[in-house]
Amino acid sequence: MAPRWHPWDVGQIFELLPDAWLILDERRCVVTANDAYLRLMSCDLDALRGRFVHDINQFSSKEPRDEWRHWLDAVLLRLVPGQFELSQPLRYDIAPNGQLEAHYWRVRAAILQDGPHGRLYGLHVQD
Repeated sequence: MAPRWHPWDVGQIFELLPDAWLILDERRCVVTANDAYLRLMSCDLDALRGRFVHDINQFSSKEPRDEWRHWLDAVLLRLVPGQFELSQPLRYDIAPNGQLEAHYWRVRAAILQDGPHGRLYGLHVQD
């Protein structure tokens, strides 16, 4: 059966997702994030794009940042295409409007693409 044509743009669909998504390249730099992620973090995409994931949103104290860094680095090394991994709840403080708020995230990590143009990772953030 031939695929059905539809008028939707994939980029529009990504922006319409109600859950927060952050996309990283193989160097773990931000490629893009959807509107839900940008609203959650109270920032715009220009503030994130091209930056190393461990250099963004650094509001937590050292211990929660180190726990997040350790989990993400380990999971990105062991992921294989077609597999995802879900974190335990991780403390991840954010500061919308300059006011520090404690949040607990679960993050689902997956390889979205693994090909000649490099690897893309998807991080589905559940706040």
